[in-house]
Amino acid sequence: MTNKKRELKENEYPFGFMDKYKILLEDAIDLDNKIIYLFGDLEEDLGTLLRLKFRVLETYWKEEKDSSLDTVSLDISSFGGSIYSIFAALDFYDELKFEKNILVNTKAQGICMSAATILLFGGTGTRMASKRCKLMLHDIQISGLEGSATQLKANMKTLEKEQEELFQFYAQFSREKDTPELSGNKLKKETKKWMDKIAKNSIEHHISSKQALDFKLIDGILYS
Repeated sequence: MTNKKRELKENEYPFGFMDKYKILLEDAIDLDNKIIYLFGDLEEDLGTLLRLKFRVLETYWKEEKDSSLDTVSLDISSFGGSIYSIFAALDFYDELKFEKNILVNTKAQGICMSAATILLFGGTGTRMASKRCKLMLHDIQISGLEGSATQLKANMKTLEKEQEELFQFYAQFSREKDTPELSGNKLKKETKKWMDKIAKNSIEHHISSKQALDFKLIDGILYS
């Protein structure tokens, strides 16, 4: 009698419960709670990775829940990575918001530094960080540039443009959610403030969740 009960339990969910948690463990997606977990180094293929994970969520909710998505959450724990991962991820945020009317809620716990902070602050829904989360902002990091003088000059022009874009992100994201996007002289002025705050100091700029909230870079603090 006892053995039969145990056999039934083991065979009850080989294609339900276990498959669901296989997806969770291998691909870091919480299907029922609409969460994509993002951790480790952020690479250039981040936009593609997020789109693939979103497709899994979208299909699951359509087929298993008979429902469509209105929000997706991104749970971030990362030291950061490539600046190009930022552009790829923010394009993904915009794609969901403007093409599908889906907002991306972002949440950081533990560690959120460098490129990862842009993904946190750039969330189109609610942006949250845990009270002990370690946040760090800094200028673009350069290593291993090689080539002719002409090539290096061209590379530096590209880097200067990307540096300006980086600090424009901080300028745009550090404002009330319902206010219009900055443009023209206002954007230039706010971008310069962020460059003066971070780039000109040439140091890593560590801030607390409370400071991020004061800067309007996040909307709230978890577990406080």
